[in-house]
Amino acid sequence: MLTAHGSLGEFLVVVYIAVAIFAAILANRGGLPSWVSGIAHGLLSVQVLIGIILLIRNPSAAPWHHIVFGLLTIPALGLMFPLKKRLGATRGTIIGAIVVAVMITLAVITGLTR
Repeated sequence: MLTAHGSLGEFLVVVYIAVAIFAAILANRGGLPSWVSGIAHGLLSVQVLIGIILLIRNPSAAPWHHIVFGLLTIPALGLMFPLKKRLGATRGTIIGAIVVAVMITLAVITGLTR
């Protein structure tokens, strides 16, 4: 389960960067389909749940800053909706995906350097 958590975290960094890039590319063609970002959000939810399960099983396995960055992905994900209203669907998706990717990257880095 620990390997799946680590691998999914690294994969999610790539997924959210891809969401930002494709949202920018497809801006003039109707934008990114909502199911693409929905799949990314679903995978992030699974990642956080696996992390919480691992934390419950062994509270001292991860450094505290890994846990903080991992949990900060939730409010970062929540930022996407107000950003879409304020900046428009395309820009909100791009900036929100980049913020989420940064939080996941920080969580992955701190998880690898334990």
